[in-house]
Formats: sequence, C-alpha cells, structure tokens
Amino acid sequence: MVDFALTHAAWLVINLAVPIVLPFVAIFVVAIDAQNGKLLTLLKKSIENGQLFWTVISMLAATAYDAILALDTHPDMKASVWWTVGVCVLMSFISTMFVGIATIHSSNNRPANVPTIVMSVIATIIMCVFYPVVHFRFE
Repeated sequence: MVDFALTHAAWLVINLAVPIVLPFVAIFVVAIDAQNGKLLTLLKKSIENGQLFWTVISMLAATAYDAILALDTHPDMKASVWWTVGVCVLMSFISTMFVGIATIHSSNNRPANVPTIVMSVIATIIMCVFYPVVHFRFE
C-alpha cells in the first residue's frame, strides 16, 4: 500500500488531496487570523449545506471519464465500464438532489440538514476509494 501511494503520489495529491484537503487547509489558515474559537464554526459552515457534494460530483464525472477512456484499451471490460458509468451517473443525480434539498433548507433559513452533512461526508470518503480504484483498474 505504501509503495502504491509513493508510486502514484502525484495523481493522488492532484485528484484527492487538492479538491478535498486543500479547502480545509485554507479554512484553517483563515481561522488563524480570525477570533479564537472560529475554526470549528468555519469548518461547520463549509459543509453544512452539502458543499462536499460538489467535490463528489466532480470526482464522479472524472471516474466516469476514466472508465469511458478504458473502452479503447480494455474492450473486454465493456460491461464493467458501463456499470461504472451508470453508477457514476446515478450517484451524481443523487448527490445533486441532496444539494438541492440543502439549498432549499438554507434559503428558508432552516438549520443545517444533518442527513445532508453526513451523506456528503460518507460520499466523499467513498469517492476517495472508488475513484482511485476505477482509475488504476482501467489504467
């Protein structure tokens, strides 16, 4: 596992760390300059309306794209490719619906939608595994 991470470090950083970790690093840096106790508030605000789903949707699109590219190099895996694309499209739709629900809650000045927060975190964690697995399987 360590060898894999070291061999593919650039891909992992660009495709996972930058879209997922970097925004939280930026929030941490901003919180250093803010008043004491603002870090947790800023972190909560950054995910309370399903913002992580935007990252998930883009990772799903990239995963589907990687799968479709594999049709040229792995014609024998056609069924796996199309199943992967189908799962990505379905999950993108579901993620978009969660974003819509969170937006409605936010526009009506309702408190954060806890299921949306939890689902966005879970979806992000799943994509941190699913995206690299698909990418390197179809490589």
